[in-house]
Amino acid sequence: MPIFISYSRQDKSIVEKIAAHLVKHRANIWIDEWELDIGDSIVTKIQDAIETSAALLVVLSKASVESEWCKKELTAGLVRELEEKKVLVLPVLIEDCKIPLFIRDKKYADFKINFDFGFQSILNGISKITNSDQDRLIKKDGYGDWSFE
Repeated sequence: MPIFISYSRQDKSIVEKIAAHLVKHRANIWIDEWELDIGDSIVTKIQDAIETSAALLVVLSKASVESEWCKKELTAGLVRELEEKKVLVLPVLIEDCKIPLFIRDKKYADFKINFDFGFQSILNGISKITNSDQDRLIKKDGYGDWSFE
């Protein structure tokens, strides 16, 4: 199941960098620019992607918290969280902004100071959602954490 990335077009450059790094780490990513083709119903394709995604990375910036599209995508993710009773919405903070009320209590991946630190937070978060065995491997001679192997 893919990881859906919700973002504002104004943040496209950093979002594409994050997405490319995730692909390098073998994550299945759903990002509108990569998945939508001419003639597609934008609403239908995005709705289907959100309904079938393993998680939603919600990129938070001044532009995204004001975007009506981003608000709808966040709402859909939060509704799924309530229905499925599991973590699905993973906030990613790329600049200081007003964090939406219903995700203020969530820990976020912080990209404001350091890309690598923020990216490692995403990897840690999605590993527990996309594959329950991915964050710790049990071996004959002990344990191995996936991030070091």
